[in-house]
Amino acid sequence: MSKKGKKPNVNPDISEDDRLLFRNSIGDIKKVNDDRVELKPSRRPSRSINDKINHDINSSNLPDGLSDDYGIPDIDANTELFFAHPGLQRKLERRLKLGQLEIKAELDLHGMTVEMARPVLAGFIEECQDYHFRSVLIIHGKGYSSQGRQPVIKSMVNRWLRQHSAVLAFCSARPADGGSGAVYVLLKTLKNNV
Repeated sequence: MSKKGKKPNVNPDISEDDRLLFRNSIGDIKKVNDDRVELKPSRRPSRSINDKINHDINSSNLPDGLSDDYGIPDIDANTELFFAHPGLQRKLERRLKLGQLEIKAELDLHGMTVEMARPVLAGFIEECQDYHFRSVLIIHGKGYSSQGRQPVIKSMVNRWLRQHSAVLAFCSARPADGGSGAVYVLLKTLKNNV
């Protein structure tokens, strides 16, 4: 019944049996007093995800095989990065570039030296594969606080990710995720050992 006590407008083409069937199938109806929509949480996980990643990796016992000299020249702070192995689907490449893949973990390399960052990056990627994370964010910064204001870690990340066997592709992030100071990384999925 409407507020005025009159029966609401109904479609005359629907039989009373069909109306009863519908009402019985949907069950009890609760009046909604609040028309606000509850927002979903951000697509990016909290930084505490890094707590799951072992940052106490000792480079002396980590055979990562990532070379600092990979034939790739140093880059500047605003250089947009992109790399993909041949055969990567164009649709997947496009989604990566647009930041449309769900970021499952992120790693922040700010303030690290090359010697610290290499094993941390390798361990992070290994851990992400263990968790079956497909898309991650690595924040390398733009090098503004480094000597000569050159992006040392950014240049190294560009080299290391190209060499890592688990990396399918990477590209500079959208501005909201760090722009040219971060990269989205697409990882290979591991087959379950059953």
